[in-house]
Amino acid sequence: MTMRIRTDKIGGFLTMALLFMAAMNLGGKFFYYVFLAFFLVFLSKRCLKVDKTTIVYLLLCALMAVGSYGSGLLAVIRRFAPFCFYLVGVNLIANDTDSAADAPRRDVIQRKAYRLLAVVSLGSFSHYLLNYLYNRGAAVGRNTNDIWSGQAMAATGQNALACLMLGLSCAMLFFPMKEWHRWPAAAGIAVMLLYNMTLACRTMLVMLGILLLLGMLYPRQDTGYGTQLARNTIYTALLGGASAIVLALNPFGLRDRIWSSALVSRIVNPSSAMLGNETRAYAKLAFIRSMPQYPLGGFHMKKRYGYAHDLLLDAYDGYGIFVFLLMLAVLAAGIWQLYVLLRRTDYARPVKAAFLLVYCAILLEFAVEPIIEGMPWLFSCYCLINGCLAGMTDAAARGGGAVRNEDIAD
Repeated sequence: MTMRIRTDKIGGFLTMALLFMAAMNLGGKFFYYVFLAFFLVFLSKRCLKVDKTTIVYLLLCALMAVGSYGSGLLAVIRRFAPFCFYLVGVNLIANDTDSAADAPRRDVIQRKAYRLLAVVSLGSFSHYLLNYLYNRGAAVGRNTNDIWSGQAMAATGQNALACLMLGLSCAMLFFPMKEWHRWPAAAGIAVMLLYNMTLACRTMLVMLGILLLLGMLYPRQDTGYGTQLARNTIYTALLGGASAIVLALNPFGLRDRIWSSALVSRIVNPSSAMLGNETRAYAKLAFIRSMPQYPLGGFHMKKRYGYAHDLLLDAYDGYGIFVFLLMLAVLAAGIWQLYVLLRRTDYARPVKAAFLLVYCAILLEFAVEPIIEGMPWLFSCYCLINGCLAGMTDAAARGGGAVRNEDIAD
């Protein structure tokens, strides 16, 4: 029995380590770690749990694999990473027994789900942080060098590395497992904003504002909504006041550095800001108008207009209408699973808030960047989170008692 428990712990640790490295896109080879995690989960289970949505992920990846045939065998295999990560998420969380009496307690399920979300968020944030440290003092522009390749990486691509942790940090500010968790959350947001002074991505500022607003408006279960809204408003005001004081005192020349940064320059230069926005808006509209001409994909619109910077439109352009529809089905199924989680009264608010804000951060990123070709690791992590949500729904349906926040804070 002791050996079985020890083996399970080692397997769990190795799986989480692989999820961390996949989200980190270690060495630019995230899919290696996805497949290793899938293989490890497959070995550790008597049989893999497969739900009805699995066929949608399989068809989606199969069609994208067919569309990637001309790029070589490795490109074809790589397209199945989202499917594998979805199954990893389902099987790491869902109970694989048929007996409700053997089902793990729901606090264990929540702890596992929250840990999974934290691991992938920390993984992508670690890549972001390493890039920040790698480029400190270097004479580079907005598109700083990536630590894995040593070559310039688009600033928007580096911003995507931060979106998971940005969502989780905002959730921790308003709904911490323990009170002291607010401090590392605030520190993480500060680091992301500091590096963004160089990257100059306005998207991060907009995303942060939306996530903070959602966190402030999302109610708690154990207090009246008005009481919690007032408390969250106070937290936000205190955070804003503290930031204003720091800027006024200008420690270490921080205010001067911010004012002279590339980010502030882009914000205060209306012509530069409008140029980027108009270019992307034009590309999206051009894609929409041209969709009837290319129902089977083939990247025809990309050759004319560049990327649409939109998950669905870029998927349509690359792989056609069937992939577009399957992608819509994946998004709809994931949003439905998130809704089911938020509706449950027996799951703790910190867990639900974390999934809500991380999920919203990912969807916002999907709306502004070329995900399939430019950030495939993020789409795979999204499928992992969808699998986790599906697993939580499955586990909840098998029984288990209600929990309090402190039950899952270990």
